[in-house]
Amino acid sequence: MELIERPIDHMVEIIRHCIRMGLNFHLLGGSGIGKTTSIEAAAKESGRLLCTHILAAMDVPDIGMATLDKDDPRFIAMRVNKGLPFIGTEDRWLHPETGLPPVLFFDEANNMLPFMMAVMQQAFLTKSIHGVPFIPGTVIAAASNRVQDAAGVSKMTGPFANRQLFLNCLPPTLDGFVAFCIKNDINPWIASYAQHTGGEMIYEWDPAKFLVEPAFSTPRAWATTVATILDNDAIITADDRVTMISGQVGRARAEDFELYYRMKPQLPDMEKVRLTGEGPIPKDMAIKVMVINSLVRIADHKCVGNLFKYISKLSVGDPEYGDLFEKTLFKKDPTFAGSPEYTKWVLANQRQPIAPPPTPSPAAPIDIKDILRQQIQQPKPNKSRI
Repeated sequence: MELIERPIDHMVEIIRHCIRMGLNFHLLGGSGIGKTTSIEAAAKESGRLLCTHILAAMDVPDIGMATLDKDDPRFIAMRVNKGLPFIGTEDRWLHPETGLPPVLFFDEANNMLPFMMAVMQQAFLTKSIHGVPFIPGTVIAAASNRVQDAAGVSKMTGPFANRQLFLNCLPPTLDGFVAFCIKNDINPWIASYAQHTGGEMIYEWDPAKFLVEPAFSTPRAWATTVATILDNDAIITADDRVTMISGQVGRARAEDFELYYRMKPQLPDMEKVRLTGEGPIPKDMAIKVMVINSLVRIADHKCVGNLFKYISKLSVGDPEYGDLFEKTLFKKDPTFAGSPEYTKWVLANQRQPIAPPPTPSPAAPIDIKDILRQQIQQPKPNKSRI
């Protein structure tokens, strides 16, 4: 029987529930879909520090404690130097504002060797290593790729697996990916291109193609490597840009993106729009979407009035562009919904105000029946993207 699957952006709330309930959990999913980022975000929103150990980067000295006695001076030294949240290190790992214990996160867990598994099994089973306990309330999390992701996967024992709550993650939805790009100030061409392709460029894993071309699209590839290349566009040629991007997302996808990116000269002067609210109005739909994402990226409470002024002109006859600007702006910062500039724009354009997305609260009450009911009722995504 397969695990229930959810896009990673829909899984974040379940991760927060696990943290609040003190449940050990293990994310499974493809490379670069956002597993680590989601755990980092959930820990932060839950008011906990994240103590991360990347198993793929650990060697015998790092996990040497697995073969040492708890009273061995070398083991005691590792307790301090390696950053595990043992009793006695509370000042380091208790959150400075909430006072809550940390989330101990084992990343790249699919690469663990047998002696690493021995350490992880102790941690998951007893919340300790060699009888030395972690800070009470420490939550243990892990993230792994799978065999179908062409990843090296160590065989996990049944007793060890039974101490974890597994969450099977799909790539993010288009809305989730765009929201991530906005919140993290990713180059606006990435979100615009995602919307232009209907999200098909977000994750393109094909085991057959991987044997010939190792580069493929993932959220991580676009948000890190490709965004960095675009941010440094002034110092590279177009040919170099395509070559570099193809080395991360594949040739066909890089060439398709380049065709979209070459519309850049049609954009208005964003700095002029920010300062005055004036600028030429593009006619091409794709350019309008790109303009909206660019304006959201530079939006702040000082200039938002000018941005609304420009959007009023952009959306004449096409109110859906005003809707898109609202929704995208509120994804970046929900407080824009309470600004006088927004109220003035709504009244001037006879619009119906929309509610901003809710901000998650660490103190929200938990009802496990509701969680299970949502899991059962959640429609199963199309597997063709994996």
